[in-house]
Amino acid sequence: MRTTRPRAVSRCRPTRRSSPASRRALSAIARRSSARGSRNSSTMRARWWPSSAAAGGISRRPYAIFNDASVRDYQMRAPQWTVGKNFDGTGAFGPFLVTADELPPGARGLRISTRLNGQVVQDASTDDLIFDVATLVSTLSEAITWEPGDVIVTGTPAGVGLARKPPLWMKPGDVCEVEVEGIGVLRNPIIDEAGERRAAA
Repeated sequence: MRTTRPRAVSRCRPTRRSSPASRRALSAIARRSSARGSRNSSTMRARWWPSSAAAGGISRRPYAIFNDASVRDYQMRAPQWTVGKNFDGTGAFGPFLVTADELPPGARGLRISTRLNGQVVQDASTDDLIFDVATLVSTLSEAITWEPGDVIVTGTPAGVGLARKPPLWMKPGDVCEVEVEGIGVLRNPIIDEAGERRAAA
């Protein structure tokens, strides 16, 4: 996954219909150990990392916030969701990297909330994760080799706009804020990229 430096403000760019209340996720930077679970301090790569080793390893990895905004009209154009999740300007990450020693072990018990124009639309806890952070790191290492700088985006709690009745779509001028207790607030204004291009033409 492409990573960028954390920024305090990124712009989520909706299309004509605009994207919904965004998926948001706690993100863990996963540097690692070497193949088959042993540590290699010179490479910091890992494959086949047991949960016990991953639990120790994540105690040295920082956390941040990821706003996984979706451009739903593009997302639904095909069975694969890739394009709807990868517009330029989506995937805001930051605003800070917080070291694990400032958080509970495995970042457990942290409140997560999403606000759209000041109104809470998602409210949950990292305790609601289906898999804890150590399990995520370990299981993924069975398939891929962890490299320095890799990011795990863990998903979103209930409350996404698409699932609401009626649906809640973000629109140009809206402000989406994601807050994770102990990490900070990631604030993203919503813009109409297509409209801006038409106006400039």
